[in-house]
Amino acid sequence: MFVNGRMTKSAAFTAPTVKSYVLVVLVLAATMLSRPLVELGVPAPFNFVHFGLTVAVVVLLCYRMRAALIFLVAGIWVLAVIIIASALINDAGIINVVLDFLLVTEPFLLLLAIVSTPWSLTSIRSFRYWILFFAILDVIMCYFQRFILGYPAGDPIRGLFISSDSGAHTAGALAFIAAIYFIVDFPLKSTLLRVLMAVFMAATIILTDSKQVVLVALASLLVLVLIKVKDVILRFRDVSATLSYVVVGISGAVVSVVVAMYVYPWLLPNTMDNFREGIADKFSVFSIFASYYTSPLNWLLGLGPGHTS
Repeated sequence: MFVNGRMTKSAAFTAPTVKSYVLVVLVLAATMLSRPLVELGVPAPFNFVHFGLTVAVVVLLCYRMRAALIFLVAGIWVLAVIIIASALINDAGIINVVLDFLLVTEPFLLLLAIVSTPWSLTSIRSFRYWILFFAILDVIMCYFQRFILGYPAGDPIRGLFISSDSGAHTAGALAFIAAIYFIVDFPLKSTLLRVLMAVFMAATIILTDSKQVVLVALASLLVLVLIKVKDVILRFRDVSATLSYVVVGISGAVVSVVVAMYVYPWLLPNTMDNFREGIADKFSVFSIFASYYTSPLNWLLGLGPGHTS
């Protein structure tokens, strides 16, 4: 609104808010839906469109960046320098540098775009529902692939991330985070319905056999508990919050052990043998990489972006 030829404070706040919300949702939609659309016949290069959109949104929204974000920006720049240095000593191409940088930093770039401009409460709520929409769609796709298309449980179940090699773990992680949100903060009065939705979504971890997701979540929760305990010891504050984290952490660990010992072997026979074999395969890559090192710099900067797994 204009008063005496000047834009009012509320109008100045609203303009960037709407633009931020729409642009970020557009990036999320391109990221989540690109692979299904390519499977339906859209040209394959569409898989890379979300990278360009992310960079464009960051450029558009970060011109009024707050000083508090300087550490995030500095971290992104340091990572870019490391990737470029690794490429130079290993003769990696410019396309390797660009793609490796975007693959690693895209979530942080999107976070930078989200927090750079103020959002209204309405935009925040709408954005939350868009995220839940994509998460629920991902879970529905996982169930469809398992029970309608008949894919075996494990890596073939990839939800929205159909043609991605790590699609099963990405789908499992997205579903697990959404399940936690339904339990902790979803604005629904019925506790039973929230729990049922959380179980429906968390079961995707078993469909996709993405056990790593739970391990990472428990490790992250442990770090959070340690941070809170430090605050309690040093400042004697957040006592109740820390106790709640401890209770949730212990409960999560107990449930995970029960699922790992009883549910997984029943639903996925030979799962422990596959787990041990998978862990051994993953750790074997380090000795393989080291066998190609020809310079002390390789120990610091690796073999170059795009040259290893």
